[in-house]
Amino acid sequence: MWSFFYSDLGEGLFQCKKCGCKRKQASGSGYSNRLGHMGAKHAGYGSEYAELQAATTTPTIDMFGFVDEITLNIYQWMRWIIQRNLPITEVENKLTREVVTMTPTTVRTMKTYMRFTAAKVGQTIEGEMGESVALMYDGWTCHSLHILGIFAVYVVNGVRNQRLLSLSRWMMAKQLVLTLSTWNRF
Repeated sequence: MWSFFYSDLGEGLFQCKKCGCKRKQASGSGYSNRLGHMGAKHAGYGSEYAELQAATTTPTIDMFGFVDEITLNIYQWMRWIIQRNLPITEVENKLTREVVTMTPTTVRTMKTYMRFTAAKVGQTIEGEMGESVALMYDGWTCHSLHILGIFAVYVVNGVRNQRLLSLSRWMMAKQLVLTLSTWNRF
């Protein structure tokens, strides 16, 4: 976002592209000078930028540039864990903490924020679904792992949306029969 509104003149000096005002920003000190200028002199800059981004790409949390440090840190940890398919305990792993640049966090904190995020995503999906919804089940196998997914399927503005609601591991019928026959011996 900041490159959209400011030109970097080097040595911590930035020039506003809207009015030409120069702002000093010390390295590693955040965006307070530039953010203050935009809020005071260019009201509505956030919505202007959001409209531009909505027209060109799917927005992400770090596109806006003025997310508080705690939220950004939790977002980065969630992204690290989810996209790499790691266990949540990875946030407390000593080696991981040595190689990542995020501020350390705990499993308890991550669980709290993940529950909050899941609830918010659920509310968003619930709000966009409308009155006509279909449930779709899909199962797939990867080696000996069998998975069942439940999806909500609905139409918004003429576009079909398919959202994964739940994933569950399940056993094949043959494995279930073998297990039951083993129990019958006792």
